[in-house]
Amino acid sequence: MPDGKLYCEKCGKAVRLVPDYDEFSDDIIPSMVANPDAKEFFRPIEKKADEEELKETKKRKKPYSKIVTAATLVSICICALIIFFASRYLMSYEYTKGRAQDAFLSGDYEGSIALYLDAVALYENEDNEELKRDYLQIAEAYRLLSQKDQAYDYYSRVLELDAENDEAFFAITDMMVEDEDYDGLLSLFEKAKSDAQKKKIEDAWAGEVIFSEDEGEYNDDLSLSLSSPKNYQIYFTINGEDPSTGGTLFNEPILLGDGESVIRARAISQTGVWGPIVTKTYTIKYQAPELPVIVPSGGNYSAPVTVEIMSFAEDATIYYTWDSSRPDANSLRYDGPIQVPEGNNVLSVLVIDKHGLLSEIERANFVYIPVITSGQ
Repeated sequence: MPDGKLYCEKCGKAVRLVPDYDEFSDDIIPSMVANPDAKEFFRPIEKKADEEELKETKKRKKPYSKIVTAATLVSICICALIIFFASRYLMSYEYTKGRAQDAFLSGDYEGSIALYLDAVALYENEDNEELKRDYLQIAEAYRLLSQKDQAYDYYSRVLELDAENDEAFFAITDMMVEDEDYDGLLSLFEKAKSDAQKKKIEDAWAGEVIFSEDEGEYNDDLSLSLSSPKNYQIYFTINGEDPSTGGTLFNEPILLGDGESVIRARAISQTGVWGPIVTKTYTIKYQAPELPVIVPSGGNYSAPVTVEIMSFAEDATIYYTWDSSRPDANSLRYDGPIQVPEGNNVLSVLVIDKHGLLSEIERANFVYIPVITSGQ
């Protein structure tokens, strides 16, 4: 309303002066009287009451809220600890080894090896007993997979930790026997730390056959004997074949004659394990007998003379003639000292050895003219 005006220009009513305006007394109360069912007018009062009641409820619930909060925090901590320790266990040596053992028993040898290697990487104990057992299982898994080089490596690691570990030693021995690695067995025998380990090799390996004669060339028959260091049975062949499949049991010396002979022999232990095959080659080349020796070697004689003939050929026969002719097997046979006949004689001597080979002819000139005394 414009200043200075005492009435309303629109409605024409006069202006009334009233005290300070009270919205609740001047507007709300009359409205409530006019419309007693209008509940919205009580909302400010109800809201204030609700707020007071909520505050009281919160005050009553405050201790319970603290308990719930504390319980929640404890639960979270417990879960965190469970997760922490569970994760640590799942990454532990014991758990990983358990999985490796299960894989091994189920036949998953490759998976078992991988898990055992993971377990070994987690092993922290200063006592190596568990580690040795792990290596043994890894080696056995490799062996079952026919990966002998890897198996040998892990068995050797066990022996590095414990040289007297019979299980690893015996396993290596068996693998060497299977592979006929006799040089390896000999080396392993020298490393044996116990009587049990030495006996294992002795029982598993028959040893090399010993030949009585070195291989090479000979000019006469050869009598060859074979022996085993442990007196095991020996089988041999003379044609180069494997004695374990078609050999002859050795009972008496082998007689080798003219020509080349390839002798292969091997012993077999009481447990049925073959020793190494030993091969030797013998070449027999017969040679004609050397010239015989005539004593005396000739000369002029006036008195009776006795002659001896000697040969260096074994089991040879000596034949001779006095008339310069070539002796042969039909000639006179020398059996002892002979007398030089009178006259001018040429003694011819021939040696025939046991193989029928002939020597060259040896000759000696004997002139025996007896002296005739005047009284005769």
